[in-house]
Formats: sequence, C-alpha cells, structure tokens
Amino acid sequence: MMRVIFFSIICLVKISSFSQIEDNLKFDLLNIQTRQQNFAKTSMISLNSWAIANIGYGSIATFHSNGEAKYFHQMNAIWNVVNLGIGIPGIIGAHKKQQPKSLLELNEYQHKLEKVYFINAGLDVAYIATGGILRLAGSNKSLDIKNRLKGYGNSLLMQGGYLLFHDIAMILLYKTNGKLLSKTWSKVTISTYGLNLKVQFH
Repeated sequence: MMRVIFFSIICLVKISSFSQIEDNLKFDLLNIQTRQQNFAKTSMISLNSWAIANIGYGSIATFHSNGEAKYFHQMNAIWNVVNLGIGIPGIIGAHKKQQPKSLLELNEYQHKLEKVYFINAGLDVAYIATGGILRLAGSNKSLDIKNRLKGYGNSLLMQGGYLLFHDIAMILLYKTNGKLLSKTWSKVTISTYGLNLKVQFH
C-alpha cells in the first residue's frame, strides 16, 4: 500500500513539474512572438513617418527650388511614394492579431525576417552606389541634365543611407530575438524512436 501511495506522489510531482516547464515554454514563445510583432510595428512606423515627411516636404520644396535642389526634393517625394506603398500594408499587417506560433514556426519566421533585412541592406548599398554614379555621370553634361542627375544622385544617397541605417537597426533588434530563441532551443531535446517523437525539457 505504501509503495502505491509513494508511486502516486512521484507521478503527481512529475506531472506538476512537466506542466510548469510547459507553461514556462509557452510564456517564452509568446514573449518572442510579441517582440517580433513589436519590432515589425517599430519598423513600419519609422518607414511610414520617413515617407510622409519626405513626400510632404519634398512636394512643397520641389515647387520652391531651382537647379539641383529642385530635382533632389522631387526624387525624395517620388521615392517615398514607393516607401509609403510598402509601409501602409506593412503597418496594417503588424497590428493584426496573430495566433500563437510554435517554436519551430517562430524559428522559421525569425530566419526569414533576418534574410529579408540582409537582402534589403544589400539593396540599400546598391541605392547608395547608384546615387554616387549619378552624381559622377552629371559632371560633364549640360546644366539642366547635370542638375537633374546630381539632384537625383544626392536623393539616392540620402534615401539609401536612411534605409541602410533602418535595416541594420532591424537586423540587430531581430538578432536579440534570435538569442532568445537559441536559449529556448537549449531547453528542448528532440529525439525519435521509430514513429514516436520525444521532447525532453531540461
């Protein structure tokens, strides 16, 4: 009789312990997912704010400027129409309620986000390089073409610089989430026995 009682107590302790570990894991996953969503909101708020400021000021300044400055402001406004077109759907998506994701889903999404921002950073460098090329290309042209190319080139230098700063900042933010995911993975050991899946929490 005593053995049965002792065995029952041991089982209850183990079940309680496993349940607590499972709850802790769910809390960690929810925290990581919330951070991902908050980072997305921050990214889109930054992009939309930059776009609106550039469209507003650039549109006004285009009609009150001459020469190189006119084309600089013109390109700033045009460029950020595209940014706004990306930013508005992005911020709507970032505010949508999400279903809780599993560890595997969060890990996959994390890698996808990092990949996207690394690609974007590469494109940003290309924008900056294009801006420099446009400036150089305008050196031996007629005055109007020179002003246009230099104005557009300066705009690309500034827009590419902002986007590069933005994307690097987002990469660093998401990397902090990557560390949390790695820490969570370290608590889980997955092994297979035939068709069974065993998950052990440390």
